[in-house]
Parts: sequence; C-alpha cells; structure tokens
Amino acid sequence: MIDEEIKKAYSKVTKQCETKSDRVSYKDAKNSFRAMREENEMEFSGVYHKTSEQMSYALDEDRLIVNIKTGYDVKQVFIHYGDPYEAGILGGKEKWIGKREEMIYKKRLPYQIWWTTTLLPEYKRCKYYFELRTEKEVWYYFEDGFLTEEQLRMDGRMQQCFIVPWMNPADINRTPAWVNETIWYQIFPDRFCNGTPEKNGDDITPWRNHGTVTNEEKFGGNLEGIRQRLSYLQELGITGIYLNPIMKAESNHKYDTTDYTKIDPSFGDADTMKALCKEAHEKGIRIMVDAVFNHSGRKFEPWIDILEHGKESRYADWFMVEDWEQVQKRGDTRDRRFYSFAFTDGMPKLNTNNEEVIQYFCKICEDWVREFDIDGIRFDVGNEVSHRFLKRIREHLKTIKPDIYLLGEIWHDASQWLQGDEYDSVMNYPLLSGIHDFFLDKTMKKEEFEYMKLHTVKGCELIQAVNLEQSEELKQICYDIIRYHHERYDGKGYPDGLKGDEIPVSAQLVSLADVYDALINERCYKDAFSNEKAFNMIMNGECGTFSPKLLETFKQVRDKFERFAIEERK
Repeated sequence: MIDEEIKKAYSKVTKQCETKSDRVSYKDAKNSFRAMREENEMEFSGVYHKTSEQMSYALDEDRLIVNIKTGYDVKQVFIHYGDPYEAGILGGKEKWIGKREEMIYKKRLPYQIWWTTTLLPEYKRCKYYFELRTEKEVWYYFEDGFLTEEQLRMDGRMQQCFIVPWMNPADINRTPAWVNETIWYQIFPDRFCNGTPEKNGDDITPWRNHGTVTNEEKFGGNLEGIRQRLSYLQELGITGIYLNPIMKAESNHKYDTTDYTKIDPSFGDADTMKALCKEAHEKGIRIMVDAVFNHSGRKFEPWIDILEHGKESRYADWFMVEDWEQVQKRGDTRDRRFYSFAFTDGMPKLNTNNEEVIQYFCKICEDWVREFDIDGIRFDVGNEVSHRFLKRIREHLKTIKPDIYLLGEIWHDASQWLQGDEYDSVMNYPLLSGIHDFFLDKTMKKEEFEYMKLHTVKGCELIQAVNLEQSEELKQICYDIIRYHHERYDGKGYPDGLKGDEIPVSAQLVSLADVYDALINERCYKDAFSNEKAFNMIMNGECGTFSPKLLETFKQVRDKFERFAIEERK
C-alpha cells in the first residue's frame, strides 16, 4: 500500500516538471515521501502496554483494569476486546472481531498520557488490542507491534493480540474490606504522650513545642499515654492507629530490634499493650504494628551468637555474612563483610530465604495476633525481604485471622507485591511526591498549577456522589466549603473567581480557619508562628483579604481560637 502511495506521489511530481531533465528519480521520490511520512508519524516510542502488573490486572473477580501509555500526539484511544474463543479454536472462516470501546479516562503525565478503562469480561478471559488515533493517522497496537488499517484487514494475516487468559481468584489482590473505611493515625510512641510521668528517669527530655528534635532525645511517650488519649483520637474521627516499632530495641526509634518477643520496657509491657488494643477495639479503633523483619539490631540474640562463634554459630545462615574474619569489625558495611540496612553495622540484614528465619517470624506474627489481637502489620523495608518469606507469612496469618491487614513499605512501583499472595496494599509514597510537586516545588509550571486547582471541582464531584443521610442542607454546606474555600474576598481566588459576599459564609469561615492553622503550626517550609503573630498577620491583610464582618467576628472569638490551638498541642 505504501509503495502505491509513493508511485502516485512520484507521478504527480514528475508531471509537474517542465522538462524531462527536471524530473526526479523514483528512488528520490520514494525517499522524500518516506521522509514526509516520518514527520507526521505517531511517536511509537511513547506507546507502552503489557498484560501484567499495573498495566493490566483484575481489580476483583468481575473487573479488569487496562492501562496504556502514549505520547501527547495520540488524541483518542479505543480498545477492541472480547473472549479469546468467540471465533472458535479450530480456524475455518470464522473471524474474531471484538467489541470496540473508547478509553475516555486519562491522566496527563509530564511527557506521556496514561489512558485507563475498566472491562467486564463475561467469561473471565479477555483478548484485546488498541486503536490509536492522532490528528492525521490511525494505528493498531498489538503485542507484536503496530499495524496500519490496510495491514489489519489483510487476508490471512495473524494478529498477536494481548491476552488475559484467566482472571484467577487466587491472583486477585484482596484488601480487607474494613481497611477501605479506616482513617489512620500514625504514632511514633516516644513522641506522642507520656502516660506515666511519675516514672521518668534522668534520660527523659522535657516536652517542648519548639526547636529541633534529635534522634538521641527520649521524651517518655509510651503505650499507656496512647491508651489515655484514645477518646481524643476517637473524637478526631480516627478509626485506625499505626504504631511505629514497639518491640525491645536499643534506639528511641526502635527499628533495631533486639527482642521480637517483648514490648520495649520504655513503652510498657504485654499487659499494657493488651489493654491498649482491647480499649481501642471497644472504641472502634484498629491497631497496626510495625514489623522490622528485613534486619535486626546488633543485640538480637542470634546476631550476638554469630559475633561470638563466627561461622560455627547455629545462626550462621540467619544473616548474610560474606567475610567471617571481619564480622566483628565496627563501622560502615560498604566492604560487604556482611549486608545490613543502609550500610549500618548495627542493623545486620536477615536472610529471609532461610527456612528457620521464615518459621521464626511466622511464629512471632502469630503470637502478636493471638496475644494482642492486632489488626494489621506494616512491614518495614518491605521490598527487601524475600517474596517466599512474604508468601509464607501471609498464608500463615490469613489462616489465623482472615481479615488481618498486611501493609508493605515500598517507595516505588509495587505491582509485583500485589498479586494476591503477599501484601494487601503498600504505603502511598507517590502521594507525598505529588503533594510536594503541587505545593512546594517552585518549578511548577502554570498549566500544572491550573491542574492542581481542579481539586476543588473534583472534590465537589465526589461529595455530589455521596448519599448523606443527615440532610441535603449538610450536603450543600459540604459542597460550598469544598468548592469555594480557595475563593478570596477580593475576587482573586479560584476556581470561580467569586468576590465579596458571593462566597458562601461557610467557605469563608473555613478559609480563615485554614489560614490560622497553617500559621500557628510548623510546616516543612516555615517555623510555627505564635498565636499573637498569626492573629496580627490575618488582621493586617498579610494572608489575603477577608470580609470585614468576618474579621470583626474573628476578633471577638480570638480567645477561643487560641484555646483550641493550645488544646491541640497538648
């Protein structure tokens, strides 16, 4: 087909020449035509899809998520899909067609577009290919490459479609239902609340609301303090507490475990942990603990035994030692005498491929569940422990407590850990990057800022889809706050540029409260201001323009704002 187009172009060019000598050769015409086509062709290198991991996966037993990346030159994407056996399996004159459906949901990435759709394969199998449309071209994307429409219709040509052979229930990641409704509150135990100040030793630093906090300081926070504040957390609407490590360790952060069977004495004991979990459950609050299984601390009994007996230790294969002669050497582990977390010699890396290690930590987790009735486990450095280790622990724990929540600490693409047999989910660190990019990165482009501002509109779409049983009036108030809390009294806000009293009073109130809260609390880009300074900044117009009536009311209730702030800091 291409050659036919070239011949037509060549004929047209040569006919326009005045003399035979002016006529170009067929070869030259062919090369020129191909060059012309290349200028207008789709950016094939920007297109990416595979039938695995985050590109194509079963969300549940009925829904198949299909994603594809393209360049910005692609304006429309269609997917042609159906059951692989719709046209039979023996050949003949049957021809597989499939259903054609446009992929309308997309996200603009910095250099690509991410297209997504949800399919409902009737028989749990799916065969598909993509139709990609630019402004001038149409291409069909298969597992083995790209085809033109002429090639697609060619008799006898085989198309290597993408295939999802079977949506096996065992391969579907199933997060426990309760997790989706949980509002988590992370607690670093030493820094939350000291419930037993009468027991403070000389090593406890007094509580303070200013200055830099170091890793060496201990503030005396403990499990009893958390238990005493359960009602406070309940009032906040918290339904899940994520505890950083609480097992016995040397440091204040407790990520260098010395005994996985004991609560760190600085936090309390097993009875205190039982009481905390029991009372939390009575208030509808779940408990998740941090599990440090990638590495131990230097005073973990098996590691002590290795330091004493070297390669003759019965725990020799529990860790990853390469140079037994230097295993006792202190300092950075870049020399690979043994592997450790982040080259820290006080955190030797456990061999999670070892059967004894797997059985040991299966028992540890089982004991946590049976003794304390915990609801979830967060796996620290969850991408470095072995897949075999995680599969075994999951199988073991789900037998004991089917709805236990297994959460992995993974900072990158975690698809390979979310295949239904390891983690239930992973921590959303990409969200942190997104927040940084939107609010802190000074290199943000104007179009990116405009996209960020859409959170007000998108939030309204969400609230409109919610069925509030309380009242439509409450729903309207929520809508007004979400949509208009970034509007300004002088008309310079967004998304609608409302001015003055066009802005609903509820949104004006929340806007002022939001500014005050931001001023009196520490942010990564600023220190906390005093209540006095925050008040003056707002009244002096340093933080935007507010309604005179609202500012007058703010003056009258200033003491209440300050009391709330003081109470919040306790």
